[in-house]
Amino acid sequence: MLSDTAVFSENEITAVRYPANALLVVSAVCSAGYVLKTLMDAAGTATSLSDILRSIYELTASGEYSPGFLFNQMMEISVAIAFISTFRLLVRIYTKGDRQGIVKLILPILFFLVVATATTDRNVFLRYAIYVLSLWVVIYGRTLSGRSATRKIIFRAVILVVIVAAIFFLMGVTKQYQSGFFDQISIYIASGLNDLNIWLQDFQGPLLYGESTFTQFLNTIGTIASIFGIKISGAVGAFDPFITYTNQAGTYYYSSNIYTSLRPYIEDFGYFGVILFPLLVGIVFELLFSGARQKKIGVTLLLYCSLLYAVIYFPISERFFRRFHLGLVYEIVWIILIFWFAFKRKRGKRVQQTADKEQSGQP
Repeated sequence: MLSDTAVFSENEITAVRYPANALLVVSAVCSAGYVLKTLMDAAGTATSLSDILRSIYELTASGEYSPGFLFNQMMEISVAIAFISTFRLLVRIYTKGDRQGIVKLILPILFFLVVATATTDRNVFLRYAIYVLSLWVVIYGRTLSGRSATRKIIFRAVILVVIVAAIFFLMGVTKQYQSGFFDQISIYIASGLNDLNIWLQDFQGPLLYGESTFTQFLNTIGTIASIFGIKISGAVGAFDPFITYTNQAGTYYYSSNIYTSLRPYIEDFGYFGVILFPLLVGIVFELLFSGARQKKIGVTLLLYCSLLYAVIYFPISERFFRRFHLGLVYEIVWIILIFWFAFKRKRGKRVQQTADKEQSGQP
């Protein structure tokens, strides 16, 4: 049972009447709205769903397409409800006597997966997968004891990672990636440092002093300033430059992004940036983790797990400082609001009674 009240109070979660129907309807509407909008915008002369998804990918990668503010918020709401539904689903699985319907918790997650496919950005799915894995470790770990606990977590985590890798590959197939399964995985896992080494051989500066690391934030400030007629010089491109590989015969083999967080740090502050920025990331996540441990399970832990992907991505790409923009703010706000709606809006007598029983030690 999930009895560690310093981290989790199962009575407070299960005693609240979870608004599954309301969240299910909102998720369905927002997911359908976003998916239909993106499919219609990219349809053009495409004759198949795969062609449409490829068109969305190419438009997005070129920076020329956005479904608009309203539909982007629909996507954020779909993501936030999937995060909350996943949390409630894990509580349902590992708490005895919890009668919350599982189907109504799973459907918003399936809607989100459709949205993630429509975005053609597999990072949306990977971020969710990392959130699920980290939150699962916390909740499942509280049900275990003894020397075998760590072994059980690792064994099940490996199975989950394999499932995630398979879905990740299939999502690449939907947008007509030609690379095989192991090629796609190896590009993400192994090419970063090699690409960086090739890039460093030609890098001479000048240093950008924040334009690369904070490119999304600066672009957002520039967009807001332009409303008032103020022009701010644009930051560097949001997408990492490509390294083109050739085989021994000198012919084209494939192109790959520089998948590592270190490149923007070096571009901005040289090798000092490689020390400074990872240190700042470590401090932020240590504070988040400490806050999550000291309180009962709640929105702090969910935010920690939802942002943890920035650390997991570290060898792959910069996903912490580069997400200092309004999209990140919207995402956090929606998670907090939906969490409040799901668990805090009506505490009622039943919740208060169960809390009183916990304090008095009654069963």
